[in-house]
Amino acid sequence: MSVVTVSEKESGPRMPVPLCSICGAESTGIHFGVEACAACSAFFRRTVVLRKNYECAKSGECSVSKGKLLALW
Repeated sequence: MSVVTVSEKESGPRMPVPLCSICGAESTGIHFGVEACAACSAFFRRTVVLRKNYECAKSGECSVSKGKLLALW
């Protein structure tokens, strides 16, 4: 699992913060069985609820990156 460290208080110890397994942002917890941020969790929840199917428009070479607009349709 990837982690980043943030200072709890100026004089306090540094605590590891889990990263989203999908995009690498700070995780908000376990969602759908993996560490995930709020944005990825919401995306996958909407996808399931609305029964959406997304396909990569680049012959399967689409990448998932934090802060980048992706061509998924």
